Amino acid sequence: MALQYFDNVASMQAATLEAGSTVVTRGFYAADDGGGATYLIGASGTGDGYFSFSTAGGRIARLQVENDTVNIRQIGAKGDGVTDDTAVINKATQSAYKSVYAPAGTYIVTPYYRNESDPNKELNKAAIWLAPYGRNLYGEGQENTIFKVSANAGQYKTVIGSISSYVEGITMRDFTIDQNIQNNPVM
Repeated sequence: MALQYFDNVASMQAATLEAGSTVVTRGFYAADDGGGATYLIGASGTGDGYFSFSTAGGRIARLQVENDTVNIRQIGAKGDGVTDDTAVINKATQSAYKSVYAPAGTYIVTPYYRNESDPNKELNKAAIWLAPYGRNLYGEGQENTIFKVSANAGQYKTVIGSISSYVEGITMRDFTIDQNIQNNPVM
């Protein structure tokens, strides 16, 4: 089967694709937006909107993750300094993949509670939640990849937290955290 190419995920979803085929998108939202990826087409299934997508004819397109590393642009992060990318980033950091890569861009993140019933929830509010074991979060350099807390995010304790009280083998590098202090109160 020949490779099929699409400008973005939406055009791939609209296509009738053959099970067992491989398709390539040139971008997630638009060609050359940094979210280009390869997908394997399965016989059927329902996509999650991040790592897999339902297509015309009831097929499923599954993202082919290379080297156990998720590129957050390939699952929908924009990094445009305007769009809140919190949900997409957390989908990646809590996935089964070992590494999460954030290409150059400014990713807006909003701290939130993982557990609303936690009596100490004010102390447990973060924007990016990492799985607790052997995870890597890295960017394209401190000047190029920025995680910026959204304006009026309210009080929060940390920008990056762990989904467990036990943490081991976490590596974070090559990015900057902008707490956007001018638009957020200090706790």
